Amino acid sequence: MASGDSYKHIFKSTSLFGGVQFINILVSIIRSKMIAVLLGAAGVGLMSMFTSATTLIAALSGMGIQFSAVKSIAENSNPDTANQLRYTVVTLRRWLLLTGIVGMLAMIFLSSFLSRLSFGSDAYVLSFLILSITILFQSLTNAQLAILQGLRQLKKLAIANLSGAVISLCCSIPLYLYFKKEGLIPALLISSVIPLIMVFVQTRKITIKPLLVSWRRSFYSGIEMVKLGFIMTLSGFITMAIMYLIRVYIGNVGGIGEVGLYAAAWTILNSYIDLIFTAMSTDYFPSLSALQNDHTQFSRRVNEQAEMMILLLTPILLVLFTFLPLVIKILLSDEFLPVIHLLMWALAGVLFKAASWCLGYILLAKGKRKSYFISELVGSFCFLVINITAYHFWGITGIGIAYLINYLLYLVFISVMVKSIFTFSFQSVFARLFFINLFFLFLALGFGLIIGYPIAFWFIGILTLCSIFFSIYELNKRIQIKPVYLRIRSQFFS
Repeated sequence: MASGDSYKHIFKSTSLFGGVQFINILVSIIRSKMIAVLLGAAGVGLMSMFTSATTLIAALSGMGIQFSAVKSIAENSNPDTANQLRYTVVTLRRWLLLTGIVGMLAMIFLSSFLSRLSFGSDAYVLSFLILSITILFQSLTNAQLAILQGLRQLKKLAIANLSGAVISLCCSIPLYLYFKKEGLIPALLISSVIPLIMVFVQTRKITIKPLLVSWRRSFYSGIEMVKLGFIMTLSGFITMAIMYLIRVYIGNVGGIGEVGLYAAAWTILNSYIDLIFTAMSTDYFPSLSALQNDHTQFSRRVNEQAEMMILLLTPILLVLFTFLPLVIKILLSDEFLPVIHLLMWALAGVLFKAASWCLGYILLAKGKRKSYFISELVGSFCFLVINITAYHFWGITGIGIAYLINYLLYLVFISVMVKSIFTFSFQSVFARLFFINLFFLFLALGFGLIIGYPIAFWFIGILTLCSIFFSIYELNKRIQIKPVYLRIRSQFFS
């Protein structure tokens, strides 16, 4: 793929899955609002307990195979390895069928324990027994999604995700309206069946000839996928444990109110800022996996991804900077305005996270499980120590300072790691873009801290416009967006 075409592909895939992520978040908000209005706090609590239990068991039983399978499928997606691709697909489907059954049986076995643990009685044993089948459905859905992602069938993947989410919501709302709390379990069942149907509709459009392989051979062949998936799952649980320990420390030192402020700020950073990371990873990981044996193309792809991420991300961050008090009021309430300084520091550090994120996928695409796990372990430990230290000295604002410092140090660490293992480093073009956009963000941070809102709104607003124009100028050099703009303008204003 030519360099210009590669930039266009990154831009299109990011736009496509950015839209998908936005709609998924919108669907989630509507569902939560409907449950809150129709079922009240008790309904929200029930839904939270049911989904937490099923999500945890599904994650443990699935062992991250969906993620690692994307790499295996992408590696064999060219015509020369058609037979190996068929073999990988059979292995993936069988493994996720088995893990889905294991997860379902585990929930059946633990149903009485989960009911007592969650609700203090056996009143919801039947509910957990019924929900056990959703773990199997989710596992089968993940197998089909991994195939679409690994083959980079992005349009089909987007349609499957969107149709599954929207139709599930439309089918669930009448159940909440007419059956109230009794409609929760049927709604959760429907929300697991419909995505499975939608993704099967899309994968049927892909021609992958069946291959006769023994179950024994499939089992042993899938062990490599399990190894990488297990490392991913373990890293995720370590991260969750670190986040829990930070919450515990804040609660012991600052009280439950401070924990609420921390959780609210983290929700904004994770749910909304990470939207673009999720959108980009959908195509970035399989494309890197497919190029892992071509060092030149591999290095170019990483640099192009990093450039596009910086150019697309910085204007979004500055828009958030500009309207930060309003964003907090809309998404939360006036009660959460004390987190404004926390978020300003954290937003200034997101570019460090973006650059290190691009490098982290190198380890995964190359199959360096141990190196990836070490990087995550070191990063998590530093995150814990830095957050506790920063909170001790600067209170809740210190969490934002810790976010910036942590990702700066992690970027240095992972840069040294990939340089020593793969002799990879970012090109000067990326370095120039990175420091220019970092300058924009640190100026915004300075305006926000020194001048303060609402006066800082005007200064940061001007800075945001400068960043937008700069990004458009740089994007136009890579994907020629000016002709697209002129074509749209001629259609509406001719």
